[in-house]
Amino acid sequence: NYFYDEENNSFTLDIDDNDSIFNGISLNLKIPQKTEMKIISENSPIQIKFLEGFQQIQSENGPINAKEINGQIIISTENGPINLRKCDGNFDIKSENSPINIEESKGEIFKIETENGPIKLSKLSGNLFIKSENGSINIEESNGEKFNFKTENGGIKSKANSFLSGNIKCENGKILFDTSKTKEGDFLLESSNGK
Repeated sequence: NYFYDEENNSFTLDIDDNDSIFNGISLNLKIPQKTEMKIISENSPIQIKFLEGFQQIQSENGPINAKEINGQIIISTENGPINLRKCDGNFDIKSENSPINIEESKGEIFKIETENGPIKLSKLSGNLFIKSENGSINIEESNGEKFNFKTENGGIKSKANSFLSGNIKCENGKILFDTSKTKEGDFLLESSNGK
């Protein structure tokens, strides 16, 4: 079912999969680069590329891949890995039972909350606010003004990063904080039941 509202330049696509007749079918949409997307999906993978504007994805039981997105990205998912690469904007990500991988991306704010999945961040630029339960946080070759990492039942590894300030609070996990790229700054590391 689809509907195009010409006055508001809005396209709505609704796929009713109650009869499972769409099993194994791939749907590819070619849209203008400056497009805002709101995607709600169950039991299927999602891939978006080369878009500018607000992108919102709500998913269950399927992987999410995004590449070269310029704009705000909001993702909420259960049981599906998240992979973002070369994106530029503000990030708000909530995940359960899934790994998160973000590479070569920049933005003013990265806000990430997860349960039961590792987080791997590489070559990011921005302020990072990360909360994790039952999963490790691994960040490398990133920079920004500040970060705040809080984890339970998972270690934190920070390698070759350059931030001006940051807080790490870890319960039941090891903290590895490499200072080789840090010239100066204000950092607080707290650990309970971990090295």
